[in-house]
Amino acid sequence: MKHFNIIHRKAKSLKKEQDDGYIEYKWKLVNITKKKISKIITQMNYRLREGNGKSIYAIGFKDNGTSLGITYNELEKTILNIVYAIDKINADIYKLIIFIDNNSYCAKIFITKELKDKDFF
Repeated sequence: MKHFNIIHRKAKSLKKEQDDGYIEYKWKLVNITKKKISKIITQMNYRLREGNGKSIYAIGFKDNGTSLGITYNELEKTILNIVYAIDKINADIYKLIIFIDNNSYCAKIFITKELKDKDFF
């Protein structure tokens, strides 16, 4: 990981999540099944293809863009699950930004992957 920032303020709400594009919103990923992690891996590959090898995962956000935030424990588990998916597809975290407001956390994870022709099929 090249960049890591902690920002002590509430994360600003985002626009409503789009079905296409390179940005994915996740409120939290805790106590997830193998089936769910498999879905996340597929989804991550899709977002990376949409962004030509770049994707952003916004954690602590609802699909409508509202920044609700999550607990530190939920953030930690969510990041670990996303890192697991990233490792499975041989991608990397380029930058991680964590927003802290009281005991509420949001994060933006910037993911990169060198795409090869076979990644498109």
